Amino acid sequence: MDLDELGRAMAAAFRVKTLAVPGGEVPRIDGLQVCLSHLPDPGENFAFVAREPEDPDAALAEAEAILRTNGMPFGIGVLAGRHASVDAAVRARGLRVLFEEPAMTARVADLAPVTLPSDVRLAEAEPGDLAAVAALDALAFDGDIEVSRGMYGRDLLEVAHVITATEGGKIVGVATGVPAGEAVGVFGVAVAPEARKQGIGAALTRAAARAREGSVISWLSARGDAAHVYERLGFRAVGRTEVWVG
Repeated sequence: MDLDELGRAMAAAFRVKTLAVPGGEVPRIDGLQVCLSHLPDPGENFAFVAREPEDPDAALAEAEAILRTNGMPFGIGVLAGRHASVDAAVRARGLRVLFEEPAMTARVADLAPVTLPSDVRLAEAEPGDLAAVAALDALAFDGDIEVSRGMYGRDLLEVAHVITATEGGKIVGVATGVPAGEAVGVFGVAVAPEARKQGIGAALTRAAARAREGSVISWLSARGDAAHVYERLGFRAVGRTEVWVG
């Protein structure tokens, strides 16, 4: 998977994930898409490059206007080096990099197996699990519980595979696989503090990546030390995701 294929897969998954939020919408502007979840979190309302814009400056300006009209600061995610015209345009507008993460991919068939403790079970989430999943997400990422509840709604179960890890009857981990074409994006790998360092996060990542039969490639953006976990599973960095803000 080259950078442009990865960028298209990412854009498609972001679109699916945003539209699964009640009231979510994704306007398209000359190669850019604006993911508007309308949740009170800038991280869930942003622009992303779906394809090369014909006029990057005008597209960025329009995307910024849409976000600000909806009460959000301007932020755009790019795969560094994928489209030189976009890289130049964000710099020319005086934007700055808020953070960057390795963009990693793996062949689903090549993902390494993970051994779990005997009392940990993985399963696809059911509607009755969503409240506990949202609470775990907010705890693990130090987030707003209302945002997590909005992200983990019933509609998400229709378009994605939400995988839970249960230990002693309690949900202690979650990861979500979002299919788009032959690729699956892995999002929101979270493990409760008391259940960490048992391989649960790695097992959830693998399960989310493999959740849809027929998928060939899985991808994710790695945060901090998590990249080492993903490398042991078989993921390799193929690029760098940058988030630029104004």
